[in-house]
Formats: sequence, structure tokens, C-alpha cells
Amino acid sequence: MDALAVVALAAAATGLAPEPHGLFGDFDAMLERRVVRVLVPYSRTLYFNDRGAQRGLTADTLRDFEIHLNKKYARKNRPIVVVAIPTTRERLFPGLAEGRGDLAAGNLTISSERDRQFDFSRPIAEDVAEIVVGGPRSPKLASLDDLGDKEVHARASSSYYASLEALNARLKAEGKAPAKIVAVPEALEDEDLMDMAAAGLLRYTIVDSWKARIWARL
Repeated sequence: MDALAVVALAAAATGLAPEPHGLFGDFDAMLERRVVRVLVPYSRTLYFNDRGAQRGLTADTLRDFEIHLNKKYARKNRPIVVVAIPTTRERLFPGLAEGRGDLAAGNLTISSERDRQFDFSRPIAEDVAEIVVGGPRSPKLASLDDLGDKEVHARASSSYYASLEALNARLKAEGKAPAKIVAVPEALEDEDLMDMAAAGLLRYTIVDSWKARIWARL
């Protein structure tokens, strides 16, 4: 099981060459600029725009963060502005490494590979379960092994995809049929995939348990 963090930031040494127009610097540099750029994924749970107003769990957190920074690091006539920069999920971590943002926020799983390249906030949840989600027409599953030879949709950049690849490696080693992993467009969020499963457009997807519980009621 992995942990979830609210935000991640580029570590001092990522090993990736920044693009010329990237803007880098530690927290002191952000305070000097009075701007904190936050890469966020568009999501009906975390961040979306409603008639010009930013909504969602991440949007609320960023507003509170901006208030906190301006109270703690007040400077006359120079407020700190926290700017949300919407992007697709496969661009969150590369965007940090390229200097396109100072932070990334949005239900990010702290995997061992990511932790080697980026610094994360304290986890907001430990031992997070990734669960299989299907719709009313999806065949019932008794165990993960039942995903063998069945299509499962996930974003290639997600931790879900890596988990499916690990499952397939085990199934193959045991002489069983692997799951058929189908990569979906990165613009599709978990909520979109659950809607598609509910409508019968796909059989299965993988979602963090807390988000599945919220949206199952809807």
C-alpha cells in the first residue's frame, strides 16, 4: 500500500535537464517573487471552475494556503499569490522538473520511484487501498486473479497502471492469463472513468478507495 500526499515539489537534484524558460528556486525564491505556482489536475473532486470560481478540495486548500502565507510572511503592498495551473496528470511531475510549477497538488500517491525524484508533504492518508471499480453490467470478481484476460482501463501515468503491471507480472509467473490493460487519455480523471463504468462503456477501472466511496453514492 502507498501513501497519499497533498503536494509534491521538485527535489534539489532530479537528474532532468530543465527547459530554458523554466523558473526554479526554493521556498525563499517563491517568497521573493511573492508567487507560488501550483500544478493541479482538473477534477470534479479536487479542482474545477464553476462560473469563474475555483472549486474543489484542492482549490479550497490552496486558498487556505495563500491566507496562511500572507499572515506569516506579510510584506506591505506585496501580497503572496498562490496560482493554480491546471494540467493533465502526466504533466504534473515533469512540469515540476521543468520549472513550470513550484508545487503539484492533487491526491498524489507517494510511490518509491516518485519519492526518489521529488519531495512530498506529510501524507494525508496511509495504507491507501487501490480497488477495482466496475459498473452494473461488469462481471463480479471474487479476487484480483479474476481480472485475468479482462480489460481494465487506467491512465498510463497513474500509480494504478503500475499496480496493474505488477499484478500481470505475478499472474504470468503463476501461469495465469494477465489482465488486458487499456491506457486511457490522460485528461480522463477517476470520476470520468467511474462514470464510464457505470454507463457500461468500460468494464473495470482502478480507483483509490476513498474516492470510490464518495462517488459510489452519486
